[in-house]
Amino acid sequence: MTKYEQKNNTSDRFIIVYSLRKMIYLKENGHYYLFECFNKNSKCNFWVFDMTPEIKVALSEYVPYNRREQ
Repeated sequence: MTKYEQKNNTSDRFIIVYSLRKMIYLKENGHYYLFECFNKNSKCNFWVFDMTPEIKVALSEYVPYNRREQ
C-alpha cells in the first residue's frame, strides 16, 4: 500500500477534529472520540472520531460559534 492509499484510507475511516468546540458539540450529540492526540508542532490537541453516517449528519448540522450570531 502506498502512502497515498494509506492517507486516503485514513480519511475514509476517521474524522480528525482540531476544534475544541466541535469536539464538545459531537460529544453532546452522543459521539465519542476514539483517542485524543497532541500535535507537538502546533502544541494543540486533536481528537479522532470513527467515521459513521450519524457523525456525518451531526457535522453537516454543526454551526461554528462565530456564525451563530449572524
